[in-house]
This record gives sequence, C-alpha cells and structure tokens, in this order.
Amino acid sequence: MIKAGSNLLGKAAGIIDKVREDSISKALRDDYTAYNLAAISYTMLHTTAMAVGDGAAQQFAGEGLKTYAGLVQDINRLMPLAVVTELKANDDVPAVDASIVEGCRSFIDSAWKSTTN
Repeated sequence: MIKAGSNLLGKAAGIIDKVREDSISKALRDDYTAYNLAAISYTMLHTTAMAVGDGAAQQFAGEGLKTYAGLVQDINRLMPLAVVTELKANDDVPAVDASIVEGCRSFIDSAWKSTTN
C-alpha cells in the first residue's frame, strides 16, 4: 500500500513538473513584478522617512530603491533575448529573426528615457 502511494505521488510529481515548466521569460516577468513591488515599497519608506526626519531610514530606502530600479532595468535588457530564444526553440513558430534583440533593447531603453518626467 505504501509503495503504491509512493508510486502515485512520484508520477504526480512528474506530471506537475511537466505542467509547471516555466519559461525563462515568465520567470523574468515574475521577477520584474516582484522588483517593482519592492521599488514602490522603498519609495513609500523613503517618503515616510523624509516626512518624519529619519535620515538613516531615508538613506536605507534610497539605496533599496536604486538597487531594485537597476534590477528592473536589467530585466528590460534581458527580456528580448529570452523571448527570442524561446521563440526559436518553439517548433510551432515559423522563422524567428534573432537579429532584432539589440533593436528591441534600444527601443526599450529609449521608451524609458523618453517617458521620464
């Protein structure tokens, strides 16, 4: 009985692994979401620290915000390569032009710079 249950759990785990196989782009997207949540949280902490005159907390929050803002930018630059790589590996997608990665990166960088308020 225990062996049968163990076999069943093993097969279920194998099926779950196949279903749960996350792509690189999905993992990066999820990290991007988490990093933006951290960035806005540091923004709120920084604002609070400034409002109450806590210089140490203000500095801590400012460094945290810079860190996560940088990580978000890193993902912006990684995402085109991740997407193109996954498209090339997908047999259902016809010809994929992998030479567009740098052009995508340039556009993404310019989009962020041009919308800076």
